[in-house]
Amino acid sequence: MLITLLYHKAGAGRYATPISQLKEHFAYISDHYPTLWPKDPIKGQSVCLTFDDATKDFVEVIYPILERYHLKSVLAVPTRVIDGGSKDHCSWRELKSLAQGGLVHLASHSHSHSDMTTLPLDDLRDEYTHSKELIERHTGVTPTTFVFPYGRCNRSVIKEGKREYETLMRIGSGVNFKWDRLIYRINADGLTRPDFPFPIGWRYFGSTLVNKLRGK
Repeated sequence: MLITLLYHKAGAGRYATPISQLKEHFAYISDHYPTLWPKDPIKGQSVCLTFDDATKDFVEVIYPILERYHLKSVLAVPTRVIDGGSKDHCSWRELKSLAQGGLVHLASHSHSHSDMTTLPLDDLRDEYTHSKELIERHTGVTPTTFVFPYGRCNRSVIKEGKREYETLMRIGSGVNFKWDRLIYRINADGLTRPDFPFPIGWRYFGSTLVNKLRGK
C-alpha cells in the first residue's frame, strides 16, 4: 500500500508546519517506512513525500532534514515563478542541484499554477507541455510526474494529462494500492503529531473508493 503525503512549507503561517514538528515527523517515517519515487516498487506499506510549489524553504530547510534521514521526495515545480526569478522560490540552479543529489524527483506543477479545470483546451495543453520543456531545458531532467495545482482536476483534464505524463497527482485524501496513473494524496500541512496519518484509518480507504467511483 502506498501513502502519498502532501506538504507545502516549513515554519509558521498558512500551509506550513513548524520545523521541529517536521523533524520529528520525518524521523518517525525514516524509522518505520520506505520512501518512494513514482514507479519505485511498492513493498508493504510505503510512503511518497510530495512538496508543492518549490518555495525557497524547501532547499534551505526541508531538504537538509530529508537528506539527514535519506528520505526520497517529489518536488512539484510551478515553472513561471521559477523562470521569473522569484526570490521566494528555488532557482533553476538549485533545482538542478537537487535533482542531481539522488533524493529529489522533480515534477511539473504546471506553468502558471492555474486551476486546470478552468482552462480552454489549448491553454490546458500548454500548461502541461511548456512546464515540462522548461524543467527539461534548465535541469536536464524530463519530468514524468504532474501535480495538479490546488489538487483540482476532472476527467478531461486527467485525459489530457495522461498524454504527457506517466503519473498524475491530486489530493483526494485516499490511499493507493499501486502506481496508478492518478495518485491520491493526504494533506500533511500543519501536523499535530509526528506519526500522522498513521495508522491509516478506514476513512482514507473510503475516500479512495469514492474517488474511483467518480472517475477522478
